[in-house]
Amino acid sequence: MKISLVLLGLLSLLPLSAADRPPVPGYAGICFRFDDNQPPRHWKEMAALFEKHGYRLSLAVVSQDLNEERKAVLREIAGRGHTILDHLPNHAVYHLRARNRTEFDAYAKLPIVDHADPKSRTLFFKYELHANLPGNKPFRAEIRNGELVNYPKSMRTHLGYTRKILLPSTGKVYGILIRENRKLVHSFWWETIDIPDTNGPVDMILLPFNTAIQPPDALLRFLAERTRENFRSAGLPPPRTWVQPGGWECFVEPDRIAKIYGKEFGYLCGTCVPRSTAQTCFPNEPDPAIQRFCMRPDYTSPDNRGTFAQMKKRIADAVARHVPKVFLSHMQIRRVPGGWEAFLKGYDDLLAWIRQNNIPVRTHEQLAEMLYDRPFLPFDELMPSLSIDRDGDGIPDGYELKNGAVADLRTGTVSLPAGGRLQITDLGGAERGPAQFAFEAAGNAGAIAVLDVQYIIRNGKPRSERKKFQLKGNGWEKCSGTLTLPPGTVSLHYTLSAPGAPIEIRSPELKSGTRS
Repeated sequence: MKISLVLLGLLSLLPLSAADRPPVPGYAGICFRFDDNQPPRHWKEMAALFEKHGYRLSLAVVSQDLNEERKAVLREIAGRGHTILDHLPNHAVYHLRARNRTEFDAYAKLPIVDHADPKSRTLFFKYELHANLPGNKPFRAEIRNGELVNYPKSMRTHLGYTRKILLPSTGKVYGILIRENRKLVHSFWWETIDIPDTNGPVDMILLPFNTAIQPPDALLRFLAERTRENFRSAGLPPPRTWVQPGGWECFVEPDRIAKIYGKEFGYLCGTCVPRSTAQTCFPNEPDPAIQRFCMRPDYTSPDNRGTFAQMKKRIADAVARHVPKVFLSHMQIRRVPGGWEAFLKGYDDLLAWIRQNNIPVRTHEQLAEMLYDRPFLPFDELMPSLSIDRDGDGIPDGYELKNGAVADLRTGTVSLPAGGRLQITDLGGAERGPAQFAFEAAGNAGAIAVLDVQYIIRNGKPRSERKKFQLKGNGWEKCSGTLTLPPGTVSLHYTLSAPGAPIEIRSPELKSGTRS
């Protein structure tokens, strides 16, 4: 008996497989992430503010040169349940600044190093070039006095922001930096170097897709080891989220991050850009092993030219659509009217509103575990109510009113003039397979109500269904039927329209086949 109890106790400590973990009910929630190294006071005060409302935040830090004050603050914050994420040792994949000469001399001998600068103690790493991808664009242009000139007019749009170009004649890749409408040529690693004139137009290849340049596995392994050691020496828990640095670099493919950081270093999730759409956080993903490393954030924040009112609307719509979100801020206080105090007050008010509306707030890792490590219970009803307006903008949460459509929140009805539309973009939470839909419509005899549904399929082309209903003019009429969600569906776009005559809409419903 004692042996059995001991065995049961030991078994209870073993981690559950994804299939054995209890399913997640309802809405997974939202996450707030703050990137880059900030004044320690800002970290402390923002963490305390989240704790005041019963929540925790996630900080993505650059770990190579953390001073003792930052280390102490991060240890304190991590000890209270906030999570510290890996924003790479030097906020870069392709270079690293050694902290001392001994470290520099040791790293400079590594085969992953392309060249090194002993003066700045910076190591510049090799990259893998894939020059023959279908998306690469050949063109002819000239480099003159360090500037790209005489390129075709057809390339103006493609060269309209920071890119990489390859000169096949030399095999060299350069970065293009736009300053005052001039396209300045730098080294791949963004060094300012002397670049020989081409003496006329030559063949070049624009590398617009991030897949054209990728880091070797050995480089990713080296960076992961540096971060782990930096976190260990700072007294921090090992990081479990990889955060892509922005700016001049080519973005890393999620397969590579999943392979090295995920399988070898135990990371749970990341924010890769390639092969992820603007909205990437959905339950019951068909490809969770990759999508967990594609958790791209929402950039609506007051330090990124947004407002707290816009954040509130984005959150209200996300809740109504069953779509988890990661909200990103870089704490660029210079962009916020009123400075730090106004920034903090805005988050205080926002978090109070979130708490009032019972919206779950998770850390990055918690959200990843809920989305990708557990099955989701189907929602009893997918369609948002036409009477709920959490953010107070006069529009039912989750919906968009187009071409003169007007909502009456009190009665839960929407009036569609001829050509008007009631629509939802990215409705999540549906099971693949059959689903039962219904809504009530009222209008004159002969008026037509049209339902258009577009299915957003992970790694595939969208598919569509259309249902038409001609009204009899007998007051409220129920319009219903069956939809079929294809395999791979992660969300759907839903539109009700009145193509020829005004109608009114109420009581939209959508239930997965197993819940009907």
